[in-house]
Amino acid sequence: MVGNQNINCPTSEQEHANHDGAKHVPSPCIIAPTNKPAEPATASSEPSCKNDWTKCGDNGDLVNNYSGWSKVEVACKWAANKQAKYGEPKWPWVFYFSHYRPGTNYVSSGVVVAIEPEAQFQNGYGAMVHSRVVCTYDLRAQRVTDVVISEN
Repeated sequence: MVGNQNINCPTSEQEHANHDGAKHVPSPCIIAPTNKPAEPATASSEPSCKNDWTKCGDNGDLVNNYSGWSKVEVACKWAANKQAKYGEPKWPWVFYFSHYRPGTNYVSSGVVVAIEPEAQFQNGYGAMVHSRVVCTYDLRAQRVTDVVISEN
């Protein structure tokens, strides 16, 4: 049982004979909703950094679990757009600024570096140039402190 879903996964030893006598392993897991509600988290579970970035274990935990990361992404995109000299930049459809540097310094310093390696900025000739955007954001002050845009 996971959350409110009942998961039925046959083991590899569960084989069935089909109509011609050949054996096959049934399809993998079948997930079916149940009426049982998900079990609530207990007080003994580890503290989540969903609402408090200072409780995150490392940079990856902060980027993947802190609910305020979307503010970082939006602020960085806006700051980079302001720096565009020609036309409107193109960004990945979803999950922009999803790259980060490994380690624990984001949590200890409160300063994060969000990286977008797949942006496109227009050059003076009108061509879109693949660019890397590195954005530094201060979580305590809740503002962008630096944006560097370079050609890939």
